[in-house]
Amino acid sequence: MSEEVHYEGRLVPTGTSVEALGRELKYKEEVDIGGMVYSVEMGYVNPYADIFRSSKNEDGTIDFEVKYYNGGCGFDGAIEYAITRSEVEV
Repeated sequence: MSEEVHYEGRLVPTGTSVEALGRELKYKEEVDIGGMVYSVEMGYVNPYADIFRSSKNEDGTIDFEVKYYNGGCGFDGAIEYAITRSEVEV
């Protein structure tokens, strides 16, 4: 049975090519992106939980991730809550 999953994390370049690695990739721990090996640092996120996150970048743009039940709030409210909750100064 399939189910929805939600992961978040970071891909960290190892500086090693897949060709130079000399072994098979450890999937879920390593991935091949353009022939280079990246280490995977990730965590499981409850697919049924609401998500309200934001972070401000140096260029003034704001990255966000929101996941919510559409009957509980709207997009504008979700973004405002994400910014407030993450304490992003606008």
